[in-house]
Amino acid sequence: MSSLLDSEISQKVWNAKLPIKILFDIQEMEEYANDAKWNPIFLEASRCSYLPLLTNRVREILSGLDIKIPDSDYDNVWYEYNHEPLRWHYPIGLLYDLYGHLIPLPWSITIHFKNLPTNSILARPTTDTIQSMFMSMIKEADFLRNGNTKKVMNLSKRDHTQLWQSIASDNYNDFWSVNKQLVEYTPSNRHIPIRLYLSPDCPVIQELVSFHDETGKFYCMYRSYS
Repeated sequence: MSSLLDSEISQKVWNAKLPIKILFDIQEMEEYANDAKWNPIFLEASRCSYLPLLTNRVREILSGLDIKIPDSDYDNVWYEYNHEPLRWHYPIGLLYDLYGHLIPLPWSITIHFKNLPTNSILARPTTDTIQSMFMSMIKEADFLRNGNTKKVMNLSKRDHTQLWQSIASDNYNDFWSVNKQLVEYTPSNRHIPIRLYLSPDCPVIQELVSFHDETGKFYCMYRSYS
């Protein structure tokens, strides 16, 4: 068993942060506090994090300002950039690369508590939902890599919890102490779990990509999708 992981690169990817400016829909927010000054909220988000986790931080800030918003409204929070609803089940860094990478930072996005556009994005953008979807993606990757999900299913309950909580708490060491059990390379590995996102309007590309070519040499990325 060996590792194809470059820990220096993986840590740099993990440590990448994105400054975000969260704007409010003033008309929408007047329902909660007519006399409030709805100044933007500035946050630094991990590129590996997700919008529902960002919502938790917004909630803490608004609660600290004594602005009461019903739990049911937080369960339907969604964000938009340039009038385009953002897919909350995508990592924040991916969303920025797809929608905002050509604009100056901080990235300005608008938060909404009403009228979730379920024709454009998935319903129930909560932390419980994104946790479930994240673990489903981990299982899918395990199946593509090994032809089964035994490695994920054999994780302890503690490891399952730690894998997600490390994303939520932005803890690189906790994440990789579990994830390395799933991604260690063995000669029996079948396919590389990989998706290509080209633009918001293009379908996601996900094809079977082997680790090796017919001669046994490792594939380079450009050859896999050429």
